[in-house]
Amino acid sequence: MACEDAVNAGPAARDAATFKRHSGGNYPHTGRGISNVTARLLTLVALLAVALVPTAQARQQTTAPTLFITVNVTLTDSKIILSQKVAPRGTSARFVIKNIGSKPHSFTLGSLQRGFGHQTGFDKIVRPNQPAEILVLYLDYRGKMPYYSKLSTDLKNGKMHGFFTVGPSITGSTDY
Repeated sequence: MACEDAVNAGPAARDAATFKRHSGGNYPHTGRGISNVTARLLTLVALLAVALVPTAQARQQTTAPTLFITVNVTLTDSKIILSQKVAPRGTSARFVIKNIGSKPHSFTLGSLQRGFGHQTGFDKIVRPNQPAEILVLYLDYRGKMPYYSKLSTDLKNGKMHGFFTVGPSITGSTDY
């Protein structure tokens, strides 16, 4: 259709003729062309998508620790026994607490609030011969964490307290 015919044909035909004259090509099924700017923009978007997808997939997943340790805690009437007193930062520790004494005892580790209100410890009272309590704590605090029994009968006993140390991270732990 010539431009003179488009002028006489009405507004829709005029718009199509003007678009076709300035676009330089046709869209399939529509008869409309694609501009050089649009083509360059689509090419740029495709290149960016191809370039960014591998980096998004290569990012390290840090939502779950890859290393778990188990610390068996045995409470007796005269002492607290930990199977290990050191663990690397960035791991999750399962504290399996069992009271084999004849009286109830508590096991307090760390602080219930530290810094910005984040919990870095716990407190649990365990009755004699009660099934083992399992508490999990993510070790993101580096340093010594006190452990003790907070019951009044146990506070004076020197074997009812000590320190659990969270050291540097190791391969397999998630540290930030």
